[in-house]
Amino acid sequence: MPKDDNKHTLLLAVAAIAATAGALAVPLSSLMRRAYIQHRHKRHTRFTLGSWRAREYGQAVRYLLAYLELPWQDRYFELGPAPDYNQLAWVDAKGEAARDKAEVPFSEQGLTTYLVMEERGWLKPKEGGKEGGGWGKKRKGVKHARTIMRCLGRQHGLIGRNVKEMEAVDLLLDELQDFNLAIHALVHSPSFLREKERFLTSVLPTRLRGFENWLLNEKRVHKKSTPTGGLWLVGGRLTVADFV
Repeated sequence: MPKDDNKHTLLLAVAAIAATAGALAVPLSSLMRRAYIQHRHKRHTRFTLGSWRAREYGQAVRYLLAYLELPWQDRYFELGPAPDYNQLAWVDAKGEAARDKAEVPFSEQGLTTYLVMEERGWLKPKEGGKEGGGWGKKRKGVKHARTIMRCLGRQHGLIGRNVKEMEAVDLLLDELQDFNLAIHALVHSPSFLREKERFLTSVLPTRLRGFENWLLNEKRVHKKSTPTGGLWLVGGRLTVADFV
């Protein structure tokens, strides 16, 4: 083979290797960053999940934290008596609860569900109150269950693989929240017995039919690309929407 042909073959091989490396660089770096975050969260981060003492508050976040094997502690607050259900336990929070409250955005607007992440590690100069940097703790608060789930989903690769899947996850988180609110309104209604019949015969079948149609469409779209299409809500793989 002439030398020129050898050079062209070599250049093509180098170009192909470079293109392959470039294509793999982004997903590999993303996987490595995700693995690092998972390791850091498991070994160096303490999570505190705060909510009212009722299972409906923050339960989906607990499922997600358990699946990710992240260590957390629950901090419950007691609602005042009916019919007002005052939030004095949150307004007058003391001790560790007050420390959590200081980290939660919009805390003055009341409590829903929050997650405080306390990470141990090397602090940059002026970070965490240390002028020259050093080893210490950094705290960050996130409010609202769906915001918490999106935050953890982004960090652990459970939010969708592309923009289309991310939009679907956002949509389903809101749809499932509406479903949960409908159930909440029913069970806390003064006329529960009268409204239960309407809910079971009208509202519930309509809601469930919507999710059934969604899953059937997912199965149809992904039946060739993945055998798990239709088993999970988005893209034939587990996302944070499946925990709600």
